[in-house]
Amino acid sequence: MLGSSVLDVAIGMIFIYLLFGILCTAFNEFVASALNQRGKNLMTGIRNLLNDPDYTGLAHQIYNHGLIDGISQNAATADRPNRPPSYIPSSSFSLALVDILTTRGALASARNPLFIAAEQADDAHTAAVSAGGKQPSPEQKQAIEQTAQAQKQAEQALTDALQLATSNEMTIRTALAQAPQDANLTQQLQLATHQKDLANAAVKMLVARRAAIFSAKTPNDAHKMQLAADATETALALGRSIAKGEIDPLTTIENAIAQLPNGHTKETLAVLLEKTRREINVDEHALETLRKNLENWFNEAMERVSGWYKRWSQKISLCFACFLVLICNIDTLQIAQRLMNDSALRASLVSAATLVASTANSANTAATSKLADGTTVLNESANKEIVRIAAQNPNLPFGWDFSQWTSNNKPSAEAAKTLNDHKEKSTSQVVMHWTVIVFAKLIGLGISVFAISLGAPFWFDLLIKFVNMRSSGKPPRRPASAATK
Repeated sequence: MLGSSVLDVAIGMIFIYLLFGILCTAFNEFVASALNQRGKNLMTGIRNLLNDPDYTGLAHQIYNHGLIDGISQNAATADRPNRPPSYIPSSSFSLALVDILTTRGALASARNPLFIAAEQADDAHTAAVSAGGKQPSPEQKQAIEQTAQAQKQAEQALTDALQLATSNEMTIRTALAQAPQDANLTQQLQLATHQKDLANAAVKMLVARRAAIFSAKTPNDAHKMQLAADATETALALGRSIAKGEIDPLTTIENAIAQLPNGHTKETLAVLLEKTRREINVDEHALETLRKNLENWFNEAMERVSGWYKRWSQKISLCFACFLVLICNIDTLQIAQRLMNDSALRASLVSAATLVASTANSANTAATSKLADGTTVLNESANKEIVRIAAQNPNLPFGWDFSQWTSNNKPSAEAAKTLNDHKEKSTSQVVMHWTVIVFAKLIGLGISVFAISLGAPFWFDLLIKFVNMRSSGKPPRRPASAATK
């Protein structure tokens, strides 16, 4: 009998934790959705994975790629900034990264000394502006002006190179129009067109890079972000057209990796590229093997990123659990004591818990499911059913009880007796008495905070196990003859 009562008390406590765990989980999901925490957390993970903390390199190009930009909220609305997706399929990430690396590799030959000088001038100007702050000194102002002037000169040099390549192509094209059968001029025109495309690609890449840097300073400006996205797409499209003529795609990607800034991303991609070369079979495409390796790399990294989100989610759950426990006076020790002494209340909670378990067992679909980031949640139908069942039990054992004080602030008979008992005790005994009460109260509330913060899915699974344990009961005794045998 005692064991059955203890099991019923445990089931009643689990049902209460489940009820408030639903509220805690719902609040957590509301906050995460309002702040788009999953999308922000995913973007932070990808920026870290691709070694792009300033969001001006690979990560910026990934999020502006059609495969990723297409699943972003507000992607079709030009006057609103994109809401980063909360989940990116590994296949889409690998395809976008392979496409970007291929186009960057094709444009690697366009990274001539003029383009490198332009990038260095941009970096120097950004560093000078950052060092100057809001109130730069005269020396810092002079450095900013000098780096800005170097920026203009580097950009002008690239523009002049493009104009020269365009003029050279037009000259050869005019000569070829007069002698269309000249094979030498035809070959020269192809080379000149290729040189013009490469020079144009270098200019477009510089424009895209500067637009990305500019938009990173004002992430909420939809117009600037759209300009940066358009410039990036134009540069990648131009590089993609050049990459069609490349014979060895892995060598093209290797050229792109060589141009990346030093860091863990460059080293990882180089290792994955070498791994791909070792794994290539005769009948297997090289890019397909590389894409699979990139998918595995992305999935492994996203498991750690999911851990970041879960730690943030636990903090939110803990804070809201504290709020619920204090508002509703969810004292585990007090509730457990009341359930032990009140058989009717205990039976009603066990009945409600049994109904929840039977409903879950009879459902055609699972009551719990996992999100893309690995978070386990209760389905909406299960939440509604549990809340409905709880609403049918109005005498749930929580809440603050002020009934011992009358409306005119005079203590009731029970409270007056307690006050008289205190008067008969010494001051040290009264202090000790209240210290024990407060300490026990804090322990009970603390246990409730921890339990509720675990979330509804945890207590739902535990409730099903306890209810099934109670339903199965003790196994029947074997006959004496069977035992002897």
